Amino acid sequence: MSYEFEYLGKRFFCGKNRHWKTTKQGLDNLVAKKRIYASENTLKFIRYHEDYPVTPLSNMWEDTVKLLSKDYVDQTNTEVVKRCMLMSTDPGDLVLDLTCGSGTTAYVAEQWGRRWIIIDTSREAGVF
Repeated sequence: MSYEFEYLGKRFFCGKNRHWKTTKQGLDNLVAKKRIYASENTLKFIRYHEDYPVTPLSNMWEDTVKLLSKDYVDQTNTEVVKRCMLMSTDPGDLVLDLTCGSGTTAYVAEQWGRRWIIIDTSREAGVF
């Protein structure tokens, strides 16, 4: 993908030990759609917000308020735990739940590739 490309009568090369991120046809398509411009010695791709679908962020988590059939009184909605976990951790991170409760944290951590430690100090802890 290293080649010369002509744009507006000027020849551009991607540079030594570098490569274009698209084919010549791809660059031709960008020129046809007016999505390319030349800086002093290189070509740039024009991007617009509309190119990348996004969802506005809000502090309202209305999608997490659905009815939940609980097996335990202290059971938390898995969507709430999932959202918190995905916002604050990366795969492989260690998640600590000091109160364990129903085990929702460990359940969600397993689904999303997080390691976990849960601690339960109730009388029933460790009884299987």
